[in-house]
Amino acid sequence: MLDELLLVVRDQKGQVHVLSAVCQHRGMIVAEGSGNCNKFLCPYHHWSYALDGKLLAMPEMDKAAKLENFNDGYHAHRLHSGIGDHVPAENARFLDWDDDENHVTRLNYFTHIDGGFNSTRKTLLPVFEKLSNDERHRAVFALLPPSLGLAVTPDSITYFIVNPKAAEAIDIHIGYCMDPRAPKEPLFELLFRDMEAGVNDFNIKDIHADTMVQKGLRSRFGPHGRYSWQEETLQQFNRWLVKR
Repeated sequence: MLDELLLVVRDQKGQVHVLSAVCQHRGMIVAEGSGNCNKFLCPYHHWSYALDGKLLAMPEMDKAAKLENFNDGYHAHRLHSGIGDHVPAENARFLDWDDDENHVTRLNYFTHIDGGFNSTRKTLLPVFEKLSNDERHRAVFALLPPSLGLAVTPDSITYFIVNPKAAEAIDIHIGYCMDPRAPKEPLFELLFRDMEAGVNDFNIKDIHADTMVQKGLRSRFGPHGRYSWQEETLQQFNRWLVKR
């Protein structure tokens, strides 16, 4: 109504409430469609709300000291539950950073060696040679503003080139780098399709979240909430942007 996204809900006592659908953290839409629930759980970072709109819980905000979605460690296993369970947000690590840096980079450690973003949650192709044990236990997500993103796992590098087309439209070109031995694998085409499907699964969920956040931020209730410690890269990106 009037470009505001609303939830109409009846609580456990039968009282009707009309609530803003906008999460007070980053502006994500907490629920769509219709149905039954005992609370609202924001799919992005799992902030939860009672049926009368009261904030119930904010995970991992106890250490908060202070949209870009690609480099946000906070959503890793929440929005991407299932395929991202082996990279829990609490395993995020952030590099020392100053305002002259030309990249924003996050490390996220796996729960096992040689993790991969596919249906098996393991690498599918030959691991890059000469990786250390530490490097085989983590993924690296690097943003080189304004247009390049890199997702590095032990067996592949996925690059994302973002081309703005209009105020609310972008094109994304996605490509892959891998060890020279990979194309020689007998089942390479099948394995690559599974790896690509995993990347696409991430993209579909991220694009939906980004779209909902853009809708939420149009609301008069659109928030400017505090970042979790797991969103340090977003603070770094904001600092990069402000200086330029």
